[in-house]
Amino acid sequence: MTSEPTTKNSPTQDDDPFAGPPDLDAISRAPIVVPEPDFTADESEFYSELLGELQDENEALKAELKAERDGNSIDKMRAKMMEPYANRVFWFVVWYCIAIAILLVGSGNKGDNFELSDTVLCVIAGSTAVSVIGLIGIVLGGLFGKKS
Repeated sequence: MTSEPTTKNSPTQDDDPFAGPPDLDAISRAPIVVPEPDFTADESEFYSELLGELQDENEALKAELKAERDGNSIDKMRAKMMEPYANRVFWFVVWYCIAIAILLVGSGNKGDNFELSDTVLCVIAGSTAVSVIGLIGIVLGGLFGKKS
C-alpha cells in the first residue's frame, strides 16, 4: 500500500485541529501574545480597501434581496399612493347614490309638490348605474392594473 506524500497545502487528518473530540485544554495552551502581521502597510491598505468594497457590495446585495423578497414593491407603492383617491371616489359615489335615493323617494311621495317625469327618473337611475360601475371600474383598474 502506497501513501501519498503530504504537502504544506494539503493537511492530513493529524494536522486538522478540528478532527476528533474537542480538546478543552487548548485554551490554556493558547498564545498570550498576538503575533504581529507579516504584511506591509501597502498590503494592509489594499486589504482594507478590498474589505470596504466587499462590504459595500454585500450591503447592495442585501438590499436587492430584501426588495426581491418584498415582491411587487412597485405595485404596493402605487396602491398606497392611490388609496386617498380611491377613498374620495368611494365617498363621492356614496353621496351621489344618497342624493339620487332622496330624489327618487321625493318623487315617489305624491303628497308633496315635488314631481319628476318618468324620463328624468330613467336618466337619473341610468346615470347612477353608469357612474357607480364606471368610477369603481376606473379606480380598481388604476389600483390593480391590467395584466398584460
